[in-house]
Amino acid sequence: MTGMNSDVVPKCQNFYEEVIPSFNLSTFKSHFRITPTAFEFLYNSVVHLPEFMKREYGGKDQINTEKVLLIALWTLATPSSYRSIGNQFNVCKYSVFYMPTQSG
Repeated sequence: MTGMNSDVVPKCQNFYEEVIPSFNLSTFKSHFRITPTAFEFLYNSVVHLPEFMKREYGGKDQINTEKVLLIALWTLATPSSYRSIGNQFNVCKYSVFYMPTQSG
């Protein structure tokens, strides 16, 4: 295709920030296989764990815990590739693959 820069990977903008918050209960559950109430419980159970505490990553901003959990649930709930999930949530595919509990 002409006019396309092969170095730029288009990503979905504002899916996490605007689209997900607009989901009703049924839509949220159908995409994440968990109710918003159960998600809130899960989030509150892990947000203070050391694996989710803010760390330095070479100057890059860390993905917030809520978004990490939503990405993990989306990954478990759909047959999508890491690349397509990364594009959906506006993160690189490595961020989808890499789990905070892994030491590196």
